[in-house]
Amino acid sequence: MGLIRKTLSVSTLGIIKFRSNRESNARSNRKLAKAAELEARAAMLDAETRAKQARQND
Repeated sequence: MGLIRKTLSVSTLGIIKFRSNRESNARSNRKLAKAAELEARAAMLDAETRAKQARQND
């Protein structure tokens, strides 16, 4: 995406940003969604572990 922008970024040694605002926002949103998914999985595994431990203690 944005071949001209990327070429200008390299040729101007970074004066022009490598990613457009829209591209940066999309990238940020993907990272946030992935982090939220990983956090939800960790919470799920923690809940399952607690449930197993509770069953074993009874």
